[in-house]
This record gives sequence, C-alpha cells and structure tokens, in this order.
Amino acid sequence: MYDDNEGLSPRITSIAICHIATEQTVSFSTHAVAEKLSINREHVIERFDEIESELLKQFYKFTRDRRDKYWIHWNMRNLTYGFEHLEHRYDVLGGKDAPVIPVERRINLNDMLADRYGSDFAPHPKLIGLMNLNGWDAPSFFIRVGRGQCIQGRCIYKDAQL
Repeated sequence: MYDDNEGLSPRITSIAICHIATEQTVSFSTHAVAEKLSINREHVIERFDEIESELLKQFYKFTRDRRDKYWIHWNMRNLTYGFEHLEHRYDVLGGKDAPVIPVERRINLNDMLADRYGSDFAPHPKLIGLMNLNGWDAPSFFIRVGRGQCIQGRCIYKDAQL
C-alpha cells in the first residue's frame, strides 16, 4: 500500500476522463473536492474519507448516463487497479448502487496495442515507453502529475500500472 489509508485498499485521489472526439477532459480530484467542501489544506488528511467519498459520488454521477459509451483505459482491469477498485472504494465509503460500466464497454488500450503490434510494441513500463516513442517527455509529465497529489509532503496516491 502506498498511501496513508489505514484500511487495506489504496485511496482514490483523482480520476480524469477525456472525451476523444472533443478532446475535453473532465477531472475529479482531491484538491477540487476539498475546496468545494471548504476543507482547508491542513485538514485534508484527517477528512480524506469525506473527500474521497464525494469525489467518487461526482464520478458516478458523471458515468450514470454514459455507461453505454466505450471507456478506453490503460490496464484498469482488476480490483487492485481498475473499475472494480473504484466500485470497491465507493462501497467501502458508504456509497450505494454505483452505476457499473459494463465489462463489454471497457477497452484496454494496452491490450489493443499488443494485439495489433505485438507485446513488445513499447519498452517496459509500456505507457512511459509509448509516450517516449511518441516524443513526449514522460518523466517530467509524471513528476508534474505526481507532485500535485502530495499533500503536506505526504504522497497519498498509488502508482498506476504503467
């Protein structure tokens, strides 16, 4: 476990969804939810259950009417890191009736690329390798993203399966 959660499952600190056709991104993040709930920075850690619960509530409100869409993701396929993990955390925090995205509507981009180009389509870790192959500065991208998820010098996120 990579966070300060005394429970067993890692906390959800942010979720980002990009609509491919319009390139618009919808984000659900710890800092935005905390601000909306008027929770000061120094109280975020102690009130994280409340913040995480609200973050997931907003995410599921967004997904409720979009379950018929295709959801392209990167290795979000199990209880450790995936849609099931989001559902589990929502349930653990008292959420009811999460609008589940059907398995048939989930497309794992990593698997699609491996099927098309072979399992060695990019060096491991695959997502960073793919970013580098396409001219992105992956290390500085993840440093910027990761820095935003540290609160009071304590990182409370679990690394994605890159």
